[in-house]
Amino acid sequence: MRASDLSERSQSHLQMETPVMLETSSKLRIVLVQENENDRLLFRRAFQKSDISCEIIECSRAEEAIEQLSADAQSFNVVAVDHNLPGISGMDLCRKLLDNKIPPPLVLLAETGSEKLVAEALKAGVHDYIIRDPEQGYLELLPISLINIARRHFDHNNSYKQAEKTLQDSKKTEKELRDSRYLIEKVFSSLDRAVFVLGNGTPPCIIDCNPAALDIFGYPKNRMIGQTTDVLHINTESLREFQKILYPAIE
Repeated sequence: MRASDLSERSQSHLQMETPVMLETSSKLRIVLVQENENDRLLFRRAFQKSDISCEIIECSRAEEAIEQLSADAQSFNVVAVDHNLPGISGMDLCRKLLDNKIPPPLVLLAETGSEKLVAEALKAGVHDYIIRDPEQGYLELLPISLINIARRHFDHNNSYKQAEKTLQDSKKTEKELRDSRYLIEKVFSSLDRAVFVLGNGTPPCIIDCNPAALDIFGYPKNRMIGQTTDVLHINTESLREFQKILYPAIE
């Protein structure tokens, strides 16, 4: 993949999502990890020129970022990491933060020609990247780029939480149904009067019955289930009387 391909991919992606992202009204909190003071200044100015409200916490070394995020990672929306840091490199910092499962999305700031580094970062789990072109055209798109990334991450987390809640609700409903079924079966089995579960049809078929029904009619369960209700009557007269009551009730 060429650097130009990466840049075109980023810009077209941003243009597509910009209308949605500009609706965000809350302040964007960013951790910027970059050694070069001039680059940090350019980063701040890019946001000052935009309409996006933000707070930028600057770290010149990876160790500072680790300390900052260990104390208060939940309050930040995005972490922008320059790949060219002294000591712990930007890529190694990203790996450490991913291992620590920090909540904010990670964005790697890479130079033109860093295709392999970008591919390695994305494979490791870094959420996105920004190519810093020599003409500094990336600065114009920088605010929208970062707020886009933060929003996608926020929406993804919300979707995940909603799916998790739906799953938990489903499990709760299943448990309630199991508990209800157990209670019904317990009552069904404990009644001292004959109770039948009947299917559709004329005459209806016996689908289930309680133990009292077996005792009263003297049939084993394997001979009762699957029979019609005709089997419950010892003569034609009692069967007809039963049918007069039963059939209107089940129609």
